[in-house]
Amino acid sequence: MAVITPIITKTRLIQLFRPLVGAEDELADLLLLSASQQIRRKFTQAGVTLDDTDPEVELVIYEVVTAVLRRGDFAGYSSVTITTDDSTEARVFANPNAAIDITDAQWVRLGLDLGAAASGCFPVNDY
Repeated sequence: MAVITPIITKTRLIQLFRPLVGAEDELADLLLLSASQQIRRKFTQAGVTLDDTDPEVELVIYEVVTAVLRRGDFAGYSSVTITTDDSTEARVFANPNAAIDITDAQWVRLGLDLGAAASGCFPVNDY
């Protein structure tokens, strides 16, 4: 069985993002590996060779992993309202389930065409 490694390392993620705190450290390992595997799997299914050194691949992984980690103390909430004195700040999280979510736009940025293709089944004398 081959050793599976993430496309970008946790060290690189920390350089681009911020130091990880508490459980984020372990979670980041899983998220980086999951995002990397999803990308590898999708490229394999499409029959396209993945260039692990492509900066766009690194950027997409950074985006999807930090979208999960960014919530910090608010993980599990879909929205948060913070009131301090006479000021109120409201936030709505794009990915409240804290899941790796690679969008169609990100797949297109990686070079995978997600366009729909016409298909049909027309049996002869089926009427």
